[in-house]
Amino acid sequence: MTKQKKKPVENSQQIASKIADLMVDKKALDIQILDVRGLTTLTDFFIICTSESQPQTRAISDHIQETMKKDGINVWHIEGYEHLDWVLLDCEHGSLSLSEVENLAIAARSAGIHSIARPRTNSPAEITAVLDRGVTGVQVPHITTGKEAQLAIDAALFHPLGSRSLAIGTRASEYGINVETSDYVSESNNATVIALQIEDKEAVDNIDDILDTENVDIFFVGPSDLSESLGYPGKAWQTPVREIIFETVEKICAKRRIPGIAAPPNMLPEMVGLGCQYIYTHVNTVLSEGVKQFKVMDN
Repeated sequence: MTKQKKKPVENSQQIASKIADLMVDKKALDIQILDVRGLTTLTDFFIICTSESQPQTRAISDHIQETMKKDGINVWHIEGYEHLDWVLLDCEHGSLSLSEVENLAIAARSAGIHSIARPRTNSPAEITAVLDRGVTGVQVPHITTGKEAQLAIDAALFHPLGSRSLAIGTRASEYGINVETSDYVSESNNATVIALQIEDKEAVDNIDDILDTENVDIFFVGPSDLSESLGYPGKAWQTPVREIIFETVEKICAKRRIPGIAAPPNMLPEMVGLGCQYIYTHVNTVLSEGVKQFKVMDN
């Protein structure tokens, strides 16, 4: 009987070589970022290209990560969370740059969840900028009139549905590699999710005109800004703001459109019962609720 030879342990330089090999795969357009600053022989960051259509490539990526962990290297990896359908990348109230939006959109796609970006404003340039980074869709803030709603649609969709500026060398178009421009335009128009935020008194007053806008997927009621606009800042779930939120959601449903909302955990049953199909809460809220449950269990 002959002894089976042990597989040699890979060193950091061999790992680096594997990473370089992965990067030349033109089909691999999704990335993971590995922080390797703990090693002076390597650069600060490596980009591992992975393709969701290539399971074997992802397997190699996972193997590299595990090997690097054993080698004492910190590996930062973003995974999707079970039962979450999408993640909001907030440029309006958050501090995300366009580069960070692009990296997070890639991470979300690799993890199998959708990424929706909220641009800083409702201006066409801001809407197009986040879409070009490769997100699944946009959640446009402070839409107050039917005209503003149509301008948002025009910025998010290509001809003939809109007038979005067409660039083929962006992340959204897979950098133009093996992609026909006409196919990209058609697929983008079909797949882009568009949510318009109803969060101002003027929007409530003009809700019928806004709801008549075509090609909108979600009409999102923003409780916080709406409470401020109505003169009751921070009292979104108290009278009279609460009643106006409910009435607005009911009007959206009556027009056979899809309502969305930001809601705390205690309001979720009512919002779902009212017909809201697109709901988000903040990460800090989720963490806070988790800590509360942990303390209860610990006690």
